[in-house]
This record gives sequence, C-alpha cells and structure tokens, in this order.
Amino acid sequence: PVHLPSEITDKPLSKKTVEEICNVLKQINGLTNSRITNYCDVIVNQNISGAVLAHCNISELKNVLTMNFGDWEIFQLVLLSLRGTV
Repeated sequence: PVHLPSEITDKPLSKKTVEEICNVLKQINGLTNSRITNYCDVIVNQNISGAVLAHCNISELKNVLTMNFGDWEIFQLVLLSLRGTV
C-alpha cells in the first residue's frame, strides 16, 4: 500500500471538497511540481470533488486530468489507496 500523510487520510475521500483534492495533489511525493497547478486547474474547472473521485470511472478520469504517464500512475495509486481498494 501507499503511505499517505495523516492530513490526506483524516477525512473520507467522499467527503473531501474540490479544494481539499487540490491539497492532496500538492502533498503527493513524486508528482511533477511544475504541473501540479495545471492539474489543480483541471480539478477546479471540472468540479472534481472527493465524492466524484470515490465513484468515477478511473479510465475516464485519466482522460480528463491529462496527466503525464508517471504522474498518472502515482495519482492512481494514491486514489486507489484512498478508495480503500489497494
């Protein structure tokens, strides 16, 4: 499993706001720092809250977020961990 800071895991994924999802992104080790602002812009513009992330189709999410391959793989691991499916 992925080790996540307690700030990320202290609240169920489905209860996180769009802003909190952006904060989660900022705390993930290994993402391309120069692209995090772009990812957060997409999350805000697409209204991707924790409830959306908890239930959405992951392959559709990949197309919406337009992350590079490495960032996507890391984010997907974190998302699956937050969903409790890892």
